[in-house]
Formats: sequence, structure tokens, C-alpha cells
Amino acid sequence: MIYLSKLVVATWVLVIFVMGATANECAISEESWKKLEGLLNLPSTSGSEDKAQAYWLDCVKGGADEVGGDDLKNAWAVFKSKRENAVDLLIDAHVDEVGYQISEITPEGMIKVEGVGFPDAIGTLGAEYVFFGAKGEVKAISGRRPSWWRTKRESIPMPDEVLFDVGAANDAEVRELGLKVGDVGVPATKPELINGKRLVAHGLDCRLNVYVLMELAKFLAANKDKIYYNVTLLSSTQEEVGLVGCYAYCEKKKPKQAIVLDCVIDTVPNLYEKSRGNTGAHLVMGQGPVLYTHPNFFSTRISNELKQVAKNINLKCQEDAGFPPGLANFVPVKYFGGEAGFVGPAIRYMHSPRELADMKDVQGIISLLKAYLTTPPDSLNSAEKK
Repeated sequence: MIYLSKLVVATWVLVIFVMGATANECAISEESWKKLEGLLNLPSTSGSEDKAQAYWLDCVKGGADEVGGDDLKNAWAVFKSKRENAVDLLIDAHVDEVGYQISEITPEGMIKVEGVGFPDAIGTLGAEYVFFGAKGEVKAISGRRPSWWRTKRESIPMPDEVLFDVGAANDAEVRELGLKVGDVGVPATKPELINGKRLVAHGLDCRLNVYVLMELAKFLAANKDKIYYNVTLLSSTQEEVGLVGCYAYCEKKKPKQAIVLDCVIDTVPNLYEKSRGNTGAHLVMGQGPVLYTHPNFFSTRISNELKQVAKNINLKCQEDAGFPPGLANFVPVKYFGGEAGFVGPAIRYMHSPRELADMKDVQGIISLLKAYLTTPPDSLNSAEKK
């Protein structure tokens, strides 16, 4: 018994040490990991973000001066500075992810789909998905005609070529499972850390930055006397199908100044693709947050301020001054008369069932925004001239 007790104690010491090392390496506490894991385990395809938004709002409402939502399922929390003449600032991240919607159930019991947004059809193949029907979750395996039966011209599948198999022999069995045309599905991937610091999950674009808003909410609630901005944290919807949620918000609120958070593409996998040249800067996950600074798209003033704050706190950042790879919620901010900066983590395998991010980059974004919000704007005026 004595030997067994010592063994148990030694085992727990080892567990605590490993957990501590993991948390330190990826810079995320156990409490924060539970919040992130809870968010990533909730499906949130464009137009179906209800559960994720309710969870997010519940996490951020403590200490907020105001919370709200609208008919497009946008959700926001406002934290007001105790300082006079504080600047209004919107910080936005979209909560929706790409997925699939059932477009047809074949007589043989196969499910045909259409993309919600632009899911990576190749990455989908062979992956396990979950569709949400009237009777709950239904697991499905994706596939298509094998590549060795296809010509080179047919080698790249489109989303409507992907078939899902739920183990049914005919269409009646599929419907008996509670599925119908219009139901949506997402990958069954569960969030996990690889090597203690790199996060694998579906829908990191852009729920990873919605998690950043969670961490900022906790900070803002405790530091209203130190912040120089009246901050609105916006978890917006339907970005993947046309920036819809943020357009609706900006049309009504017309924010003058914003920082938009979104995931960007790690270019490392592209370096090995011989058929296409690389465009833009070489961005690598784990090498710091990415600032997009093209003056035609983003506010030079805000970009320079973010760079100056990063320098002040000795935070390494990456910069891409070229054209962004896609549109994001900075567009509606500008369309309705505001100016926006852009920052986000570089991730790999975007829109696939298993996206990959480095938690060091996420923590870097959180540190950057905390420092930005507690730095007097007047002290950064000179940054615009640099």
C-alpha cells in the first residue's frame, strides 16, 4: 500500500508538471482552454450560429456595460472606459465556419451536398462529418469515385462532387434518421493540441479570434480605469457567405474605427506547390501575429499604431503589405465610412476538416490588443508619420 501511494503521488506530480508545461508552452490556462474547447465543439455554419453565439455571449457578458444582438444573430458586448473623451473602437471577429448543406438524397441512400461558404472539397474526402437533423446528430463519411478511376482533368473535386454515406441502403432510411434537404453538417473533428502548442480543430477560421474576444472581455471588465477606448466586441455572422452579419451591423451602427480579426493563410504548404507561384508575403504560423497593411484596404494610422505598440511590448509580428487573399469584415467597415486595421494568426489547411494554428500567435494577438487598449492614443500620433 505504501508503494502504491507513492506511485499515485508520483503520477499526479507528473500529470501536474506536464499540464503546467503544456499550458506554459501554448500560453493558455486551463480555464481558457475549457472556454476555447467549448466554443470549438459547437457547430456554427453560416446562418446556423445560434448555439455558438449564445455560448460566446454568456462568456463575455460579465462586467459588460451593454450586450446586444440582432435578427442576423450578431452578438456584441460593450465595455466603456472610465476616462473622459474615450475613443469608440469596434473589434470584430466572425463566428461562422464553412460546412455543407444537403442538396439531394439519392434513391441509393447517398447524400449530395452544396458548400456553405467554400469548404476544401479535397480535404473533406474520407473525413467524418456530423449532420444535424430533426432527430439529432447523424454521423457520415465523405467520399467520391476513387482517383485511380479518374482522369487528370477530373482530379480536383468540387463540393457538389462529394458524397456522404450515413450507412443507409436507400433514401427512406436516410429520412428515418431525421435528415432532409437543407440540413447542414460540419466535420466531427474535436479540438486537440499537437506537441502541446499547436491547435487542431475545424472552424478555426474564425472562431479562434472569437475566442480572442472572450479573453479581451475578461481583461476589459477588470481594467475599465486603464483603457482609453469604449470597446465594442462584435461576434459577427455569415462572413463566409458574403460578410452579411458585419454589413448589417455597420449599416446600423456605422463604426468610425475598427480592428478586424481574421485568420490568414500560412504559406508554408504553398512553397511545395510547383504549379503556382507564391503571392504576397511569406507567412508562417508560430512566428507572430500577422498585420495586413495595404493602404488601399486598411487604415495606415491604425496599422502604424499596432506596429508601434508591438514594438513597445517587444512582440514579434509579421507584415503583409500586399493584397489580402480574400475579403473580410474590414470591407463593410470601410463601406459605411469607417477605417479599419487588420490582425490575425496564420493558420494551415484553411476551410478543411482539420485546420492548424499555433497558440503562441493567438496569445500574441491578445497581448497586442491589451497593450493597444491601454496605450494613450496621443502617444501614438507620431506613429502615423513613420
